[in-house]
Amino acid sequence: MMAFDIIKTGTSHFKAMKISSMALVALVPIFIITIGPIFGEQRVVVLAKLEQPIYALIVAVTFTVGLLHFKSGVQVLIEDY
Repeated sequence: MMAFDIIKTGTSHFKAMKISSMALVALVPIFIITIGPIFGEQRVVVLAKLEQPIYALIVAVTFTVGLLHFKSGVQVLIEDY
């Protein structure tokens, strides 16, 4: 029975990684297109842009999904090795 529990856990990790990677495929280009132009701007300009809800949401969602994807990947790496 324990082998089946391990298989189920692996499947859930695989699904989570696939979902987060598909989300990142969409989020990263959106992040680069919307946030990229403000790199190199003065601090006031960057803060004014990030105070707008849509830009703040894009940054928050991209970083959250990216960090969750990273966490899941590291967890699988540690479990495997």
